Parts: sequence; structure tokens; C-alpha cells
Amino acid sequence: MTAAGWGPLVTDKGYASKIQVYGTLDAYVDTYDSGGRSGTRFAGGGVWTNKIGVFARLGLSEDTALVADVEEGFNFDGDALSHNATWQDVGRLRLAMVGVRSRQWGSLDLGKSFGVTAPTMLDPFYGPAKLSPHTSLSAPVATPGAHYADIRPKHSIVYTTPRWHNWSIASALTFNFDEAAHSGRTVRGQAVRLDYFSPEVIFLAGIGRYWSNPYETAGGKVQTANDYYFLNYSYDFGPISLSAAWQRQTIDTAIAPRLDVFTAGATMPVGKDLARAVLVNRIVEGKDNDAWGFMVGYDHFFTPQTAIYGRLGLVVNQRRAGQTLAEIPLENADDTPQDLAIGMYHHF
Repeated sequence: MTAAGWGPLVTDKGYASKIQVYGTLDAYVDTYDSGGRSGTRFAGGGVWTNKIGVFARLGLSEDTALVADVEEGFNFDGDALSHNATWQDVGRLRLAMVGVRSRQWGSLDLGKSFGVTAPTMLDPFYGPAKLSPHTSLSAPVATPGAHYADIRPKHSIVYTTPRWHNWSIASALTFNFDEAAHSGRTVRGQAVRLDYFSPEVIFLAGIGRYWSNPYETAGGKVQTANDYYFLNYSYDFGPISLSAAWQRQTIDTAIAPRLDVFTAGATMPVGKDLARAVLVNRIVEGKDNDAWGFMVGYDHFFTPQTAIYGRLGLVVNQRRAGQTLAEIPLENADDTPQDLAIGMYHHF
């Protein structure tokens, strides 16, 4: 029911030559309230990021193929529709990779591809930037040295072993060629993940270290290590699929608090439709820094590629938490942002 939104780099498993143009259109209207502020907006990317891409596969043998994918994301909210908008307001490169896949040896991807961070399947809503409390509450703490781990990091090498009894291991190195000529580290990050996939069970466990952008301190420019840990387990009972996940980010400075995010979710087919729910708890070291997020949603499918959807969610903040949902503006750190959205998406 959701396969069409992921794109061929995730769903394609073949080895014969092919080329495919694909993409997604997603738009919604929402009404929000955070106590002191409220409003109605038109925006895009509520369920799936708006994107267009080209995927190519060159078969070398029955069990070996070269693959390439270039994908551009775009939006039509914020400053994107203003008369003085720049391309940075409208679009962002999401994928630019080449790789080789082999039944015997696994896969090797180079470029801006999917890394070995906590995957968006930790979230029953699959982690859209807009309408997902999991994504909102997983943001790093606002402290010097914090780093946001991109799920598609550029300048990366990712190797994934063949599956053995449903198990595989993925590993990644990310390079920082933009900064390597002066103050930055050449190796920006490294990570490893253990995966188990069966028709009923998904289990993922990973660890990674990524370095922040260079920033000024009293002793000059430095980069700080950010360590990431995650576990995810989900079981498909047939009528309903349940999942649980844990993420942790630690920042190697004396003042940075540890961040833990716990996520529990449910996904349930309703005929040809799909109902979803998620509960998220963000825990930050210190006093009154925690937040809870909750969302329910329903997708009504006209075809496997086209659906309308509704989302209802909120975030409950402690006194100093200051977390939001769907980029809703807050007046105070303990506001409770609430959002109701109705939209439509189409994959091609």
C-alpha cells in the first residue's frame, strides 16, 4: 500500500536493464493552533516528499547489475511561490548515486544515497518532514556541536552484505570533501547496522558516529562527535502491524544533554485503505525538557498510486521543551501545537 512512494532505489530488486522516470505530487491544507498562534495554510509534502527522479539499471549478468538514481525534491510552500524565490527555496537534491548489486556479493553504493542512519520506517508515517511527530521530536538538541544526521548523506560509500537467513549488515563511510581542504575532517561519519527482514518481522539495530560542522569556540574552530544508536522492532499480525523504536544521540561536549526518543506505532489496513497511529516521547537530560507527540491518520486509496489523506496530531511540551509539529510557530516553550491536515498525493 505504501510501496509506490518509496521510489525504485528502495523497491526495485531486478537485474535486467531498464530506465524509469518517477515522482510524487503531494499537497495539503491544514489548520493549526499553538495557544497564542493559529492559522490555515496550503503546503506540500505532508505524506511523501514532492520529487521527480530518473532510475537506471544496466544488467551485466543474471545476478549482477549497475544502478544509478538522480532525484530532485521540490516544494511549493513557504517562499517557493514568491516572485523572488531562488532554487534553494524550491528544490533540493535528494539522490545522486551509482552502485553495483550482486546476489552473491551484496550491493555497493557511491554518492548521495541512503546511508546507515535510523531509517524512516521507525515511524508508521514514514518520517515526512512536515506531518510527523516522530520527525519533529527526533531533531537534535539546540546546543553547539549538535549535528543532524541526513538519511541520504552526500559523499558516501555504503556496502550491504547479501541476506543470509533474512539477516544482512550495512556499513557506511561519509566523507566531507567540502571542508577537507581546510579545517574540516576528511571522514565525516561512519556507521553500521544489523538488519532482519521476514514477511512478519523487521528488526534493525545500528550505531554511528558523525561529526558536526566546524564551529567557533574560544580555542578556535572545532568539530564535535555525535554518536547515534537505534533499535527498531515491528511485527505484522495480519490485521494490524505494531512497532516500537528507540533512538539516542549523544554529543561529545561537557554541556550537551543526551537525547532519547521512544516511538510506538500501529498500522492497520481497512479494506483498501490504511489507518495509522503513533506515540512519541522525547526525553532530554535536565529538568522540564521533555515532550510527547501523538498523531492519527487515514489514507483512502483511489488506486495504488493515488490517495487522499487526513492527519490529526499534537505535541505536548514541558515548561522548557519548545518542540513543534509541522513547523507550527510557538510563542512559548510550553505551548501545545495542534494540527489538522487534509491532502492528496499521486505517484507516477
